[in-house]
Amino acid sequence: MAVHIGGLLSLGAAALLSGARLASAHDHHGANLNLDPGEPIGGAMKMHIILMTVSFGILFPIGLVMGLKKHRWHVPVQATGGVLAIIGFVLGHAHGGRSFPENAHSKFSWFMLWLLAAQMGAGIYLKLHTERRFNDRARPFIKIAHKYLAALMVVATYTQVLLGVVAWLGFCYDGYMGQCLAHLIMGSSFLAYGIWLLLLVRLATPWLARFGRSPELYDSAMIMVWGLFNTFTEHGFIEEAHGWSHKDLQHTSLGVIWFCGGLLSTYMLRKAGPSDRSMFP
Repeated sequence: MAVHIGGLLSLGAAALLSGARLASAHDHHGANLNLDPGEPIGGAMKMHIILMTVSFGILFPIGLVMGLKKHRWHVPVQATGGVLAIIGFVLGHAHGGRSFPENAHSKFSWFMLWLLAAQMGAGIYLKLHTERRFNDRARPFIKIAHKYLAALMVVATYTQVLLGVVAWLGFCYDGYMGQCLAHLIMGSSFLAYGIWLLLLVRLATPWLARFGRSPELYDSAMIMVWGLFNTFTEHGFIEEAHGWSHKDLQHTSLGVIWFCGGLLSTYMLRKAGPSDRSMFP
């Protein structure tokens, strides 16, 4: 489950940002920020941020670990996080202060709410231990769903935090979707791959023995994917761009180098064993 958490972080950010048509730009791209991030956001919105940070950023992750260890505090911690999350959800949709334009963070919050309801519903069902009273054939499937919903919650929370920061700071608008995707996907990919490498170090021996592949094969494949995204998102291949700046040329060239190096190394290691290495990329 943990491997899936790390691998899905970048995919979650990419898919949701694409669907929402968000965009990020930096000063060197000449972005025109059309919102005033200095305007007060109001007390209700501040409480929304605090409650969501405590619930999704602290309590739910701690409760997840407790659930894996079958700790007796798993249910109280998760229940407390659920109550705080619901209060924060209400405050986020009924706040005063600065007005926000239509954004992906607000829309995605409904998915988060239903995901939370499904996760907590599955947890309550399992806690009732209905198998003690009748032949509960659904319990094994609900148990599996509960586990994978927890993994999905981690990925969705990470994505929702990104979207919240975008909405709060007032950037990623005005047709800069490609640049936003290039930077957020790359950053998320580095984070995800760091988690992947950490797990690989911890679980390397049995995992590599099972698949019989060189660890650098996965390094090469990831770098190839990074280069592909960086090549076709930075300048404006997704949305119309006006001219090539120095930074556009730099980012796109790096993407081409990463893609070609990763592709070559992946090809060279296609039949390599766990002890084989490559000079590329």
